[in-house]
Amino acid sequence: MTRTIAAIAAAAMLLAAPALARDDAALKVSAGAYVRHPVVQQTIDGMWSGETMRSAVVAQMRASGRTLRDDQIDTLTRIVREELARLRPQFETLMENAVFETYALEGSRGAATQGEGSKKSLILSRPRRGRIEGRAYSG
Repeated sequence: MTRTIAAIAAAAMLLAAPALARDDAALKVSAGAYVRHPVVQQTIDGMWSGETMRSAVVAQMRASGRTLRDDQIDTLTRIVREELARLRPQFETLMENAVFETYALEGSRGAATQGEGSKKSLILSRPRRGRIEGRAYSG
């Protein structure tokens, strides 16, 4: 009897594997679409803008007790921006992986607590119009 149950469970897992892989593939595609969404891209652009980088450089120099001339700050800011631009594809890949893992985890939690939860529905559903940190967005 135990062997029969184990065989049935193994067969069910093998039959379910393609569906789970498709669900994960859909989540990966959706995670990438989320990271490439204009609002997310604008947020990254804002974080890595010249003004933001200049403020960060000045804050770091003040914290270390150093004073730089404006031309030195400009040069340092340019170098930081160039390096971040070079790293942006890696940063976005890390974001996609984090989004995928978060949605997969939330989907698993939803399925466990609601019985009919779907990972796919969490990421593929359109967000409602609203506000995020004081900024209007639309899905």
